[in-house]
Amino acid sequence: MTTTAVRPFEVLFLTNFSDSCFRAIPALAQLGDEIDLRLTILHAHGDAPRTRVMETNLNSFFPEADHYNGCRRLLVPGTPLEAVRQIRADGPVDLVVAPAGDPLSLPRFRSSLRSRLVREPGIPMWTFGGGTPVRRLFRTTGTVVCCVEVGRSGRSQIRLASEYARTLNATLHLVQVLPEIDEHSLFLAYADRCDTHDLVAAVQRAGAGNMLAPRVRMTDRRRLPDLLRECDADIVFLDSQHAVERQWLGFRMRSFVDLLPCPAVCVDGDRKDVRWRIPTNPTAAPASRRPEVSDWAEQPAEEAEVSVMLSPVTDAG
Repeated sequence: MTTTAVRPFEVLFLTNFSDSCFRAIPALAQLGDEIDLRLTILHAHGDAPRTRVMETNLNSFFPEADHYNGCRRLLVPGTPLEAVRQIRADGPVDLVVAPAGDPLSLPRFRSSLRSRLVREPGIPMWTFGGGTPVRRLFRTTGTVVCCVEVGRSGRSQIRLASEYARTLNATLHLVQVLPEIDEHSLFLAYADRCDTHDLVAAVQRAGAGNMLAPRVRMTDRRRLPDLLRECDADIVFLDSQHAVERQWLGFRMRSFVDLLPCPAVCVDGDRKDVRWRIPTNPTAAPASRRPEVSDWAEQPAEEAEVSVMLSPVTDAG
């Protein structure tokens, strides 16, 4: 009987050597302990000439990554988005790592890099902002949360979150998120609240039914950070339509994304061709270093009920 070899999980880490990029290193190191990944660390230097300082910065960034099989360090001209397109044209990319802070340093009225990454190449994007405590980035993955926005038909994030939770033997929480409140969204909330069986069925089809938490929760964007604390979430999966908003001359990440108390993976929920098959790391140690839930001092907020008029959420920044 022959078995089909599973290729490593391809991770592309975009770095501009900012503080946020350095803060992301422990989370990537933890992921490398848990799954069989192949890491590409990339710095796009735009129109500036290549210099020895750039090479030194790239080679000294995340030095432990050189112990991963097939780790690559690339210093390329052009924009990060152009580099991502080229890398993807040359081979598969399963996940792009892009912490908060736009490496392009574009004016705020232009589309941000992260919003373009999740919309144009369509590759799932791992990110985090100032709301994530540093200690959260050192933890093994024990709790995965998947958010589905009420009134949205996209469900690809459920498939990826299920595969992630199943592979890492983590608890999976499903959360329905209300959009900004108006009469239409309240109608959708009542209509979609009956779809919880469909959400659970999607998890079961993905092979993670035994990882699923007992109930499907409901909240709004403003209360989502509190709900993630209550769930003790290590990572949350979001539909990119939920995470990105249109502005005057382009798109930007909604401000709530950077307030989340754990990293987020943004997925284009409408893309049925985005699938993961995550191989575990055969040399990984057992996940036995998980801190207690009490390391988060904030009190959990009550989840929002549909029958209660919730305050509209205004996303600034």
